[in-house]
Amino acid sequence: MTPSGMESARMGLDNVLASGGPSLALAGMSVVFLALLCISLFIGLLPKLLAAWDALRPGAEAGTPPAARVEVAGEALAPDEEARAALMAVAVLHHDPGLAALLGLNLKPARTPEN
Repeated sequence: MTPSGMESARMGLDNVLASGGPSLALAGMSVVFLALLCISLFIGLLPKLLAAWDALRPGAEAGTPPAARVEVAGEALAPDEEARAALMAVAVLHHDPGLAALLGLNLKPARTPEN
């Protein structure tokens, strides 16, 4: 580095020190540390909070996982294998329009006078 380059770098560091740069950096690090601490505490307390919430809910059996309390639709409401395969195909084609174009399908809705 040239002497003039050292002088400008030193002058820049002096300006940072004179304008309270270290204290501003320390304040910023403290804010980030406290935010991360709060997030960590929340994640640590979340299982206990959810257990307390579950105990307060009416009709919830103690110790029963939520998935076991879900009522499943009867067999009459469940789609048959052909309908399930068609729904899965539509979902895949909607997710990958390139595949639909390769198969020659147009997934865009038809224009009607209302829209």
